[in-house]
Amino acid sequence: MKTWLELLLMVIVWVRSAITLGRVAWVCPGQLAPHLGHFMGPWCSALRSIRDDVEKEHAFLGLCALLRINPEVPACSFALLPPPLF
Repeated sequence: MKTWLELLLMVIVWVRSAITLGRVAWVCPGQLAPHLGHFMGPWCSALRSIRDDVEKEHAFLGLCALLRINPEVPACSFALLPPPLF
């Protein structure tokens, strides 16, 4: 059984990785776009748990940049994204 500290560290690494991936995708989407189908589901799941701030915005800008290049990603991954706020 994992301790609360181990679980907390896993969540922190998960969230920071999602933000970093989004920023890398925003800067150089051409290198990541062909592989989008491999990490889209877990990435969307991680983005769902991030609070709304500039870091999440950067991650979504990276996601948009990848989708412009590779729009054939499975649509089921989008169900993992948070619902829009109106």
